[in-house]
Amino acid sequence: MKFKYRERQILKILLNRNSVTGNEFSDIFNVSSRTIRTDIKNINLILKDKGIEVSSNTNLGYFFALKETQKETLIRILGKENDSYKSEPEYRLKKILVRLMQFNQVDLYDMANELFISLSSVLQVVKSLENTLIVNNIDLVLSRQGNTLSIQSKDEHKIRSSLALLLVNNFSDLDKAVLLDLEDSGVDYTTVNRILFKVLNQQKALLGEHDLVFLATYLFVSVTRIRRKYELLSGQTDETNLNLIATTIINEIDSTLNINFNPTEKNILSKIYSSFGNNTGSVKDGSLVQDIRRICANIDEVYGTKFVNDPQFMDGIVNHVNTYFSKIELNLNFTEEIVKEIQTTYPFAFNISIYFINELAKLDRCKDYRFGENEIALISIHIQASLERNMMNRKLNTIIIGSFGIGTTKLLEVQIKKEFSNLEILASIAFYAADMIDYSDIDLVISTAPVNIKKHIPCIVVEVPLKNESLQAIKRVLQSKYYWSREIYPIILEIPSSIVYESAALSFIEASIQGIEGKTIAIKQSFEAREKALSTNIGKGIAMPHALFEESFSYHLYFFRQSSGIMWGPSKVNLIASILITTEVKEYMNDYMKLINSIYSHLDVSKLESTSITKLYETIVGE
Repeated sequence: MKFKYRERQILKILLNRNSVTGNEFSDIFNVSSRTIRTDIKNINLILKDKGIEVSSNTNLGYFFALKETQKETLIRILGKENDSYKSEPEYRLKKILVRLMQFNQVDLYDMANELFISLSSVLQVVKSLENTLIVNNIDLVLSRQGNTLSIQSKDEHKIRSSLALLLVNNFSDLDKAVLLDLEDSGVDYTTVNRILFKVLNQQKALLGEHDLVFLATYLFVSVTRIRRKYELLSGQTDETNLNLIATTIINEIDSTLNINFNPTEKNILSKIYSSFGNNTGSVKDGSLVQDIRRICANIDEVYGTKFVNDPQFMDGIVNHVNTYFSKIELNLNFTEEIVKEIQTTYPFAFNISIYFINELAKLDRCKDYRFGENEIALISIHIQASLERNMMNRKLNTIIIGSFGIGTTKLLEVQIKKEFSNLEILASIAFYAADMIDYSDIDLVISTAPVNIKKHIPCIVVEVPLKNESLQAIKRVLQSKYYWSREIYPIILEIPSSIVYESAALSFIEASIQGIEGKTIAIKQSFEAREKALSTNIGKGIAMPHALFEESFSYHLYFFRQSSGIMWGPSKVNLIASILITTEVKEYMNDYMKLINSIYSHLDVSKLESTSITKLYETIVGE
């Protein structure tokens, strides 16, 4: 077994000090005392066969009671592990990177001798470093003349941010490299990290994990560079506008490590901290707010969403875009491995995000920016949050259609309001006026009789006064997985009075269902054309309102028989069957016999004339 990095550092400290308490170790490594106890337990397990043990005492903490021979054995073990570590490619890359951070250049021949490898092996490491810069889109120019590799940029901030990004994006165990290489300078990553944590805890400030690691790394690189006399050019800056928390961090590092940040460096560090978006103050750029509102309004029109009416989303997305611009200007090009996960988990939000980014890229202010998939994924998170918030909080716009007179219709309205607080009753209308209504913003129709609505809106047929069967019917639709995640197309079909026998009725129903396939293909082609017109990069999502999660359509078929010569009305209509059918866009229904058998098991043709309209949802079959 080998020691982990922190365990090796614990051993080094104990070899040079009489004793160290658990709390002191916790402060040094920024972990809990429980974690330290686990490390000590593992150390003792590895050293057991050597007769070496870390002792502990309530008053003293942890300490060694070693004979000289045992001490030499432990030093030899640690030395071998260090030598083994130095042969790893990752260590070689870090070694060159840290040397560039310290001196702006590295002699490759000296590095080969130091690492006990050939010059050609060192050149392979350099090539790997250059590829890493390209992969991470980091704007740091390296030049090789003879055996010397050097940084060409004269922009000190760009050098610092690029080095910090390289460390953060590629080396999770950052302190392993820098602690081993910089002990002579009196600067280590752990100390800087501990100062940062101390200030953030005191100020009760929160940063995302990635932002926190980057800030600690950038501070560490800055301290190291300042110690080596690489400073930002000092200019006139207004220190009254500096971020308060950033100023506190800077002052704490100044006093602890005796580092004198000049005004320009303080200003840059303040901007970096502010760019993390943890400050929710209003964005002062009014034109940016207007541009984003216009883009979101277009998205609402195209996708049927409600982003402009979601103040939480608008504030969040404006702040996100504003801080993104700040990061670009500060050369902070973060890479986070979340793209595939977001794209798979929230495809509809990801597609809308692509549309948003494409529109954003058209702005004059963005002509020099490159928006990658990582930024699309981050925007998707804001979009998905708004979609889910809208689904949870929004009342469904509902119209009630009655055929018994205004009094009965009003009674139905009162009963529905009492039972369903998540329904917003926009109007109660007479049955004869159903064809005159604009259903553009309607989510649900509740009617006392089947009504043919051309819009793609679910329609629930109920009785008056509301009985338990009707209440359960409404509840099932509101709770259904089809609602809001699928579009429900109501189709009303009258069984001709000439059909009397069971076999003929079933044949008519089967033929009607088979006709859906052609309807499905036409609808799919229509939405594909619309999608193509929007953008060639939309992806798999179907560009239609309400279809937030799945590419599918649902049909609600009403089969009824009407007595000859009598006007339409609930007392004159016998509902034969009500069937909810889900048709996946890419998997057209082909097993009609299975569906027909399901219908047959729920349909007693011998009782057609006595079938009550109130049995509507009791006869739903198929899925």
